[in-house]
Amino acid sequence: MTSKKVSTTRESQKTTRKLTTTTSKSSSVSTTVHPGPCTPLSSTTLLFAYSNDFDQSFVTDVINNYLKNEISPHYTTFASIRFDTKAQGDFGYFTNFRDIALYAQNHPPQPSLGFASNNSGSDVLRMIDRFLDNTRVPVCGSRMIIYAKRYPNETDYSQIVAKMRQHHVYLSILASTFPSGGYHPETLYDIASKTNGMCELDSDVDMEKAVDQTVSNPYLVYAANPIVSGSGRVSLPVLSVLQNQHGNIISNEYTLNSIPYGMQLQYGYSDSKQRKLHIRIYMKQDNLIDYWLPYDN
Repeated sequence: MTSKKVSTTRESQKTTRKLTTTTSKSSSVSTTVHPGPCTPLSSTTLLFAYSNDFDQSFVTDVINNYLKNEISPHYTTFASIRFDTKAQGDFGYFTNFRDIALYAQNHPPQPSLGFASNNSGSDVLRMIDRFLDNTRVPVCGSRMIIYAKRYPNETDYSQIVAKMRQHHVYLSILASTFPSGGYHPETLYDIASKTNGMCELDSDVDMEKAVDQTVSNPYLVYAANPIVSGSGRVSLPVLSVLQNQHGNIISNEYTLNSIPYGMQLQYGYSDSKQRKLHIRIYMKQDNLIDYWLPYDN
């Protein structure tokens, strides 16, 4: 028996491997963005990044699943990159999510471009750092959706965490349980833990069907990282919202009033291993929170 995380729901429909984009010309971004203060309500960027170690059909299917979903108007600029290549790749910057499909068509996974040894770690942390330094699209409050096939070898990630917190950047990492190389998946999970992000390790088959619902529900209203083992119940931080709201969490209907809610998690595992869970609640509406949530260290 496993615990349930309060997080985004998944889409399970599988699509054909033909990219269903309708645009024929990329709406690339050519302006320079000057960093400045932002709030959780400020328009921002959605990054879609994928490892070169995946099959081309995997990347195609994943993007097709996202094209079926509504993209929140909270995201006004977009970026994409293929990482885990011997030669450092370039980001593509766009004003339309569909152009990510065109980018992937022009930058498909190619084994000849990747690392030859499974001892080589992923360059995903360097990719994240490069995105944080870009001046082409807004970084503050941005969402990074990352499909990882290879694990990093780094275990010191303090500078990345500090920079992400400075810019209030969120991670949604989907990492393969059948990696092509690298040694430290916990690095990905820990970075997500420390930045109010999400990280899930899963099979390639399940990852291919998954859609990170923050593309449609971008506003984070709750984050906690309880550590659990065995079975039991644990109290979580209080949940508060600014206005009454009706919605659902994992298909369970609920109504939130603008009052504090006590939160508890009941969990059950068949072993005594300690686990740090990512409890996140995202909403579609922009009237529920107007401040950055604190980090749960």
